[in-house]
Amino acid sequence: MRSKRSTYGAARRFSVVAILPGVEGQTAINWGKIYVADRVCTVLSISEVHETLSTDAGAGVILERLQGVEVSGAGDALAAETLLTSANNTPLTPVITGGAVMTLAIGDRLNLIDNVAGLTALVGVCITVELVEA
Repeated sequence: MRSKRSTYGAARRFSVVAILPGVEGQTAINWGKIYVADRVCTVLSISEVHETLSTDAGAGVILERLQGVEVSGAGDALAAETLLTSANNTPLTPVITGGAVMTLAIGDRLNLIDNVAGLTALVGVCITVELVEA
């Protein structure tokens, strides 16, 4: 997985982008942490697009905030729906959870977890998280 952070705008907004090209998203081990907060920030939005949807029933990916020593799967979900559920090449912008869970303290992590331990046929994933400094 490739992850990139870019800064833009006067409001100190920035994006974290996770890209899993080709079939990389089909393997659970390729999902995981995409950002470690180096400043206090708040999640503003999440968007996702994929080339080919997984053929596994109920398959998807959950974006969560991990705090302290929390392990993958034990964090707070940041979206009201599972990612990777839209039609092929159709951007999905899920409703974010809202409230205090959207704030990351220094050292908190953004983590992506595969909810079915393998996403058969999934191809070409790009997930973008927009944040703003608190």
